[in-house]
Amino acid sequence: MTLSLQACNFELAIDSADQTTITLFADAGPDQTAPPESLVTLGGRNGHNSMIQDYQWKSLGSIELSSYNTANPTFTIPTGLSRGAKLRFELVVSDYLNNRSRPSTVAITVGNAPPTIATRKNLKIPLGDIIKLDGSATKDLNNDVMTFSWSVISAPRGSTALITNHISDKPDFTPDIFGQYVLQLEVSDGINTSSDIINVHANNLEAMNMIALNGGSFLMGDETSIPGIKVGSGDGFEAPLHKVDIAPFEIGKFEVTFSQYDQYLRSRSIDPSDIPIHDDKGLVNEAVDPGWGRGNHPVTNVSWEDIQAFINWLNSELDIELDDPNRYRLPSESEWEYAARGGTNTTYSFGDCINTSQANYYGKSSFEYTKADGTKITCSSTDIYHKKALPVGSYPANAFGLHDMHGNESEWVEDCMHRTYSRNPPTDGSAWISDCYPADSKMIRGGSWSSNISELRSAVRRFQNQSRRQGGFRLARSL
Repeated sequence: MTLSLQACNFELAIDSADQTTITLFADAGPDQTAPPESLVTLGGRNGHNSMIQDYQWKSLGSIELSSYNTANPTFTIPTGLSRGAKLRFELVVSDYLNNRSRPSTVAITVGNAPPTIATRKNLKIPLGDIIKLDGSATKDLNNDVMTFSWSVISAPRGSTALITNHISDKPDFTPDIFGQYVLQLEVSDGINTSSDIINVHANNLEAMNMIALNGGSFLMGDETSIPGIKVGSGDGFEAPLHKVDIAPFEIGKFEVTFSQYDQYLRSRSIDPSDIPIHDDKGLVNEAVDPGWGRGNHPVTNVSWEDIQAFINWLNSELDIELDDPNRYRLPSESEWEYAARGGTNTTYSFGDCINTSQANYYGKSSFEYTKADGTKITCSSTDIYHKKALPVGSYPANAFGLHDMHGNESEWVEDCMHRTYSRNPPTDGSAWISDCYPADSKMIRGGSWSSNISELRSAVRRFQNQSRRQGGFRLARSL
C-alpha cells in the first residue's frame, strides 16, 4: 500500500517497505511587469511547509538580487532597458534531507515609465523680465524620445503673455501684467504623458533686464606696452595673460539704475529725494544723486557692502533661497571682462580704439600704445565731455548686447584685491576671493564718465575699499 500526501510544493510517498520519497516543487511566483527604477519582490513560496530549508535563486542575466537564499528577494529594475525587455530568474528549493526541486522560472517584463518632470514649481520675477523656463532635467526611464509642450493656463485679466518656443525644453516667458500666472508643462514619451503646474508671480519690482551668455574661453588681461602704465612687464596690474573658461551665465544688459535701486531704499523707509549728499560723519550718503537726476541714470555712490545688501534684499523679494545657484549676485572679475570684450580680443570691444559716439568718458583725452605685435595705435581726442553719467543705454551695445561696459559709471565686481594675475587666479570664471591684499578692498571695472580713454580698456582693473561709496554695478546670475 502506498499513501500519498500532497502540499503546495512537495509530495510525500510512503510505501509498505517504509521507504520514504519526497518530491519538492519550487514556485518562483507569477510573472510581473514593472517600469524602470521600481522595486520588484520575487514571490517564492513554500506552502508554509517546515520541511523546506533552503531557497536558491539564480539570475539568468546580469541583475543582482538583494539575497539569493530567501523566499522573497528584491531588486530594482535599472534605467535604460528597452520597454518589453524580460528579466528572468530561477528558483530551486531543498529540504534538510538534501532533496532538491526542479527549477521554477519567473519573468519580469520591463514596462513603460511615464516621464518624470523636473522643473521649478514656483517662480517670482520682476515684471517685464524674461523667465527662462527649464524642463531639461525631465527624465524618461525607458530612454524614449520626449516631446515638450508648455502653455499658459491662467493669467491676470488683460494679459497677452505667451511662451516663446513652447515646444522646447527651455522656452522663455515674459509676464506683461502684474499678478499670478499658472503655466503647464506636458511631456510625452509617445505612450504616456506627464504634466506639472508652474506658478509664476510677476511682482512690481522693475525688470533687471538680464542677458544670457553662453560662456566660453578667452584670454584675460593685457600685455600691451602703454606709456606710464605698468602692463607689459609681465608683473603688471593686468598681466600675465591667462586663459579662463567661463560657464554660461546672465549679466545685466544695463548698469543698475537709480530707479531700480530706489525700490530698495523705499523698502527701508528712505525717501530717495530727501537723501543729503553727506551723512552726519561727513561721509557720502548711500546712492545720493550727484546732481544729474535719478530715474534711468546708473546708480552711483554705492559701496560694495551696500550692493551686497541690495542683492540680498532683491533675492529675498523674489523668494530666491541662499543656496540657490541662480541667485542674483555681482559678476566675477573674469565674467565681467568676458562680457565687456563681447567676443573680441582687441583693446576695446569696438576695436583698437574707442570714441565718444560709442561711450561716455573724458573725450578730451587721447591715447597711444603699442600692441603685442609691435603695431602702434593712436586713439585721438574728440573734445567731447559731458561731465556726468548719462541714462543707461545711451550708447551702442557691444556684440553681446551689453551697454556701457566702457565708461558711463564704474562697476564693482565680486573679487577682492590682487595686484597681478601672477598668483594663480581662478581659471573657471569664479570670483577670486582668497589671499586678498588688502583684505577689505574689492575690484572695480569699466571706467566712468570722467575716465581717460586709456582707463576704458576691457582689461583695466582698479580697486577700492569695500565700504567706500563710489561707482555703480550691474547684476549677474548663474545658469
